Amino acid sequence: MKHLFYIFLIFLITHSFAQTREDSLLVVLNGTTDDYKKADLLKEIALEYTTHDNNKSIDYVNQSIALSKKINYSKGIIEGLNQLALNERTKGNYSTALIHLKEAYVLAQNESDLNLSANSLLNIGDVYSTLKNYNKAILHYQKAYDIYLKENNRPQLIICLSRIGNRTMDLGKELSDSTYFFKAINIYDAANQQAITINDKSKSIVLNVNMADAYNILGMYTGNKFHIFHSINYSLIVLKLSREYNIHRYEGIAYLNLGESYENLGVLSKAIFHYEMALKKYIEADDKPWIINTCKFLAESHIKKGENEKALGHLNKGLMLALKQNSKENLRDYYELLARVYRQQNDYKKALENQDLYRIYNDSIVNENASIQMARLQTDLDLIQKTIKLLY
Repeated sequence: MKHLFYIFLIFLITHSFAQTREDSLLVVLNGTTDDYKKADLLKEIALEYTTHDNNKSIDYVNQSIALSKKINYSKGIIEGLNQLALNERTKGNYSTALIHLKEAYVLAQNESDLNLSANSLLNIGDVYSTLKNYNKAILHYQKAYDIYLKENNRPQLIICLSRIGNRTMDLGKELSDSTYFFKAINIYDAANQQAITINDKSKSIVLNVNMADAYNILGMYTGNKFHIFHSINYSLIVLKLSREYNIHRYEGIAYLNLGESYENLGVLSKAIFHYEMALKKYIEADDKPWIINTCKFLAESHIKKGENEKALGHLNKGLMLALKQNSKENLRDYYELLARVYRQQNDYKKALENQDLYRIYNDSIVNENASIQMARLQTDLDLIQKTIKLLY
């Protein structure tokens, strides 16, 4: 009898662990009679399904919006529209996503709910970021920032400034204009001051990472080593803070940025040392995307040193992971590096094979970027047409 009790207990434990968060929320939903709580739970279930079952997520969020409208629950409608916009953005329906968000923003304005207004603006900025329309993204992030500034909502101010900084960096790369990198650094610094004020250690570390990265890119664009030394300084701050606050997940990126800085300075032995330290951290964390990136950096440094066998070791390791993740940009870069190594080894057959694979992935990425530009133009056109329909 005692054995049966233990078997039953093990069944309960394993069943509870196997239960997903969606299942847990559905159990709570079925036991809830309060319509306001039901609307919130339906939206929360929709959010959980977003990453792996978008259609099911849409079904639940539509239920949430319908119930919120029935009980005149404005907050539920606004948050539901924001979730529905995320679903449409995931499907690539950018104009529909923006229409939902603009409707949510108008409702929030009518309700005089500044936080929900600002959240809708942030999400509009994210759609424009996906479309690589960086100026429009920054415009909406700035509007959200202005609202949060009135509300003295420092955590959200940091998020706004970080996104404005990131898009400003993107503009600098797109336009090959180093002045944008200077602007981004000032924005990151302002965000970091906010993080220090509210003692948000994690955000402060991330912003130091951003500044290290920005100075490194600035050094590459301008050829000014002074900026790279600044990057090294910020990366060392990240290492120090990560250890001091016991937030070790940022050590890998600090080592990676240090490796890039030393590679840009031409000190390849130091670059390789820091890349290896980064790789060790990422292997410990089983962080496959960053393992792929770090192996690529290590391979490139070894190629520069003429150590082709060591380069091949890292390339083969990273390539296997990149293939499993179907990471197109990484696959393109890996095949290009493999072609370089095999050319240096006079293995022209393998060099040609990898060069052909590089071209295939590069063409695919070029086509995807062209599709994003087309989607951006189509979104603008759709919005104009739908606005005209509303007016007439």
